[in-house]
Amino acid sequence: MNDLVAMSSDMYQIKKQAVQAKKSKAKADVTSSIVEDYQLLGNDRDRDAKTLVKVITQDLDNNDGRTGVFYSAYLRNLKAMSKSDRGSIRDVINAVETFVKSEANGGGKGNSFKTRLDELKKF
Repeated sequence: MNDLVAMSSDMYQIKKQAVQAKKSKAKADVTSSIVEDYQLLGNDRDRDAKTLVKVITQDLDNNDGRTGVFYSAYLRNLKAMSKSDRGSIRDVINAVETFVKSEANGGGKGNSFKTRLDELKKF
């Protein structure tokens, strides 16, 4: 998760460089290189985010909504993060919450996913 935060920060810095390059009318190959770096980093970040979501949701699914090793680590990391860091991985948080919400709505009484949903609403 910390890698995703770092990647998001790196993407922000590259985006700033691209804006600076455009403003200063940098050579086309410099601007092109910056855009390419941004796209590559974005693709890596998206892939890593999807993998993280998949691991967390499978952990919850395999444990019928009860906490497992990966979900517990996910919560621990979220609690340790600053609000701005959590904001940079909002897509991951929203994807996990969407999964938990759909599972909580589908279950009956004693559904552990409802407890997980209450935990996630804090973030």
